[in-house]
Amino acid sequence: SEEIVHTLLSRRASPDLRDGQGASALMYACVKGRDHVAAMLLQAGAGVGLRDKQGGTALHLATMLGHPPLVQRLLLAGADEHLTHDGVAMDALKLAETAEHAEILRLLRCPPAERAAPARAGAWARGVGACASMWPWPAAAPAAPRGRGGAGRREPRTADSCPRQAACSVRGCKGV
Repeated sequence: SEEIVHTLLSRRASPDLRDGQGASALMYACVKGRDHVAAMLLQAGAGVGLRDKQGGTALHLATMLGHPPLVQRLLLAGADEHLTHDGVAMDALKLAETAEHAEILRLLRCPPAERAAPARAGAWARGVGACASMWPWPAAAPAAPRGRGGAGRREPRTADSCPRQAACSVRGCKGV
């Protein structure tokens, strides 16, 4: 629960503790759909690229189980949507396609610079495109790095660096 995670983090427990299967607290938050818990863990420096023993990440779990706000939060925190889940040999986009999670598919196909667009003032009024206007929830704030340089940390992609951009089928994306 949120209170337990808050207590553990306030007592300086590592946000990257794992169970016997290699699953982290962030992975459990994604399985249960607990956005607030994931936000606390990311703020504490949880690694978004950690893999369990089957080769899955928190992003893979949130994608497979259909939690769009968590997928958005993880992407904004630097999760790599192009990593392949070793157990099923699929990346996040293929997992979303297989599970038929349309909202997550649209999010993964958005240029990275527009994934948080609803949080920008006037983004909807400017008609930035489907990526900016499709989210019914507030954009997740990216987690602030804590200087730990923990596992899974990387610089977020820019709109020009996404290899999937050219294949994007969402109106408003620069790659179409």
